[in-house]
Amino acid sequence: MIDPSSSKKTYIAAYCKVCNTRVTPKAKFAGRRIKCPDCFTSIQIPTLEEHRAQQEAAKFKEPVQPEEHKPYSLNATIEGPELPPVRIFVEQAKIRHVRKRPKPPEYPFLSNVFQFPWSDAGTLARWGMISVGLAINGAIMAINFLLASSGLMMAIPGLFLTVAQMAVAIWSLSYASSCGFSIIQDTGAGLNKVEGWPDGGVREWMVDLMAVVYVFFASGLVCYLIALPLQPLTGMVGLPVVIIHAFLFPPVLLAALDADSIFVPYSEMTLRSFKRIPLKWMQMSVLIFGVWLAVAGALTPILVYSPMIAGAASGPLVAAGIFISARLIGRQAWLIGEDASRVDEVDDDD
Repeated sequence: MIDPSSSKKTYIAAYCKVCNTRVTPKAKFAGRRIKCPDCFTSIQIPTLEEHRAQQEAAKFKEPVQPEEHKPYSLNATIEGPELPPVRIFVEQAKIRHVRKRPKPPEYPFLSNVFQFPWSDAGTLARWGMISVGLAINGAIMAINFLLASSGLMMAIPGLFLTVAQMAVAIWSLSYASSCGFSIIQDTGAGLNKVEGWPDGGVREWMVDLMAVVYVFFASGLVCYLIALPLQPLTGMVGLPVVIIHAFLFPPVLLAALDADSIFVPYSEMTLRSFKRIPLKWMQMSVLIFGVWLAVAGALTPILVYSPMIAGAASGPLVAAGIFISARLIGRQAWLIGEDASRVDEVDDDD
């Protein structure tokens, strides 16, 4: 019988059912539940009797040959279940499970953030593809505006251009949404270089676009309801809605990525982070607001000079704004995971 009070320390092995992380708590945790250090799932630790029975059973297992021609082992490799397709904080655990825990960047919201769209060949290529698509979309919009202002007869050809514009816009924004989710997930896992770029086709990317559109308008409606009572004080509704939305949209999107459904974007870790690291939320939101303010500020004088040039210039600027914003949200997700890890480590030591 294993005696937890003996001078020799005893550790009990258990595995997380979500991310397959192996934990070895002390014998005093036998029969209790602890949190996984990677994905924070509750793990049931075997009792001392169950632990002894597992050790006895392992002696009679036939040896298996693991991959990569390693020596024979008495224990077969335990395969974890497939993880959900999204769930940002579970994705962190998945990546950390197969590699060394990444070190935090010295400045989370500045290190390789504003130069990120051009930081490596893979990111640059995808930023370029989205830039071209959005530039073509912007140019067609400018042509349609000029045709519509020229009279009814000239507006008829614009109807045919509108069909092409919609096709280009759907492709560009769908691919941008999928790339944005990949950036958030890999950055949230602590990776400096994105590795899980989206594959598939437009149909798969459109699902991500619809998710972003739903979260954008749902959070925008909440912002409007908040700003409406403030109209007598501010004298306007539009600008307060934009400002409030800049601060509300990122956490709602992050919560939706961690929830089982985007229709109910509830994430306990995201909500807890507002109390734990509110300053980080403020810093990220201010930077995202500044990014899109800079994009609008750069396009406004060009639009006054030439709508056609502004439409073409909107492509690379908007694509850069999407990539940088996703990078900032991913860094915030990384900070939330790190803060939760520290909290759970303190809880487990008690």
